Amino acid sequence: MDIMVFSVGLVLLISHVGMMVSLGNADIFHPYFAITMACFLIISGNVIGKTNRNFILGIHLPWTVTSMET
Repeated sequence: MDIMVFSVGLVLLISHVGMMVSLGNADIFHPYFAITMACFLIISGNVIGKTNRNFILGIHLPWTVTSMET
């Protein structure tokens, strides 16, 4: 949970810095946005891949709840 909070904070920080540096110019902001999303997906993908099976996160269909493989 702490890592996910950190990654969301990182997304907000880099987006904020990108907006301040670009001053409304989209051509300057796009690299900041790309870096932000890449960092977020790398961190959250690493964390989500290590989570155990639970009934909160995921798709809750009858065959996904009963089978450990799916």
